[in-house]
Amino acid sequence: RPIIQGIVTPQFWNLKDEAVKTLYDKHCGFNHLEIGPGPDPNVYSKTQNVTCMDINGDVLKHVKCAHPHFQTHTGNLLDKDTYPPERFDSISCFNVMHCIPEGNKWAKMLYNTHCALEEKGVLFGSSVLNNSLLSRSLNKTGVFHNVHDSVLDIERTAKVHFNVVMMENTG
Repeated sequence: RPIIQGIVTPQFWNLKDEAVKTLYDKHCGFNHLEIGPGPDPNVYSKTQNVTCMDINGDVLKHVKCAHPHFQTHTGNLLDKDTYPPERFDSISCFNVMHCIPEGNKWAKMLYNTHCALEEKGVLFGSSVLNNSLLSRSLNKTGVFHNVHDSVLDIERTAKVHFNVVMMENTG
């Protein structure tokens, strides 16, 4: 398993595999867009159409080797014009947003994903907040960019684009 999904996420951010699997079981639709490398592939049903979108071609090559039945797409989650042209039943974004430089990142990502979803589509995922010694250290080194991210701000921004918003702060 990849280091981030297999060790860092459950051990340092306290987002356990069971919780991630539950989110996928509950929200993942037939036609699904995964932004970033995604979690353990066991969260997907074999009958789903999964497209993995990332800006990094190396990530997409790894995904295609590990999961030949997945589609891959080079795109920037902050640039709506680089998203795949089809609309999705569900979109997930795990372990990505806290690495994106500050700015209007949440507003852009939430707007773009809203536009890429079917009318009753669902966006779900996770991000790391700047509330631990490790997170603060990673911000100082430039790996993380989540100094100003907060549950309230993310929720307020999400409500601009989505009728139903549910958020949970864990870890």
